[in-house]
Amino acid sequence: TYQQRVGENQIPMSDYSGLVVIPTSVDYDGKTYSVTAIGDSAFYACYNVTSVTMPKGLTRIGEYAFCDCVKLSDINFPEGLSTIGKNAFERCQMLKDIVIPRSVTNIGDYIFLYCEYINSIKVEEGNTVYDSRNDCNAIIETAANQQHDYPRGHNQYQCLCIRRLPKTNLRHHSQGGNYH
Repeated sequence: TYQQRVGENQIPMSDYSGLVVIPTSVDYDGKTYSVTAIGDSAFYACYNVTSVTMPKGLTRIGEYAFCDCVKLSDINFPEGLSTIGKNAFERCQMLKDIVIPRSVTNIGDYIFLYCEYINSIKVEEGNTVYDSRNDCNAIIETAANQQHDYPRGHNQYQCLCIRRLPKTNLRHHSQGGNYH
């Protein structure tokens, strides 16, 4: 898991700026470890990060991993990613276009909460759990036929990023919150 820590000869997380490249491996105590996850809150409040390059082999993005990275505008998820933790990109206000890979099978609640300027959200074809049918600009849980960013018991106004997106090809059933 890639989780920077503040300590001797390390940079505080908030000092990261611009492009952040997550390495494919790290060396520690004479051993090389593959980076397969970004830990919970790993880049929390890194206000000046604008872009993140993620390595092949990454399978998990932790909860709140990039929360409050308010200048983050460019993120490309690697194929093979399977989990995006809850609130992972909360308040990443500059995000514009999101493509969820076909390999993602677990998405936490509110991953794009308060990401008010997202232009589009698409799920790659071939994803077995989620879709964005008819260019609906949303993440749909395929089996439940429900928009993912509206967790059960919550309404659209608590999920601001989705509320602002046009849904011209998405019909809502008033009972059950299902979409198609």
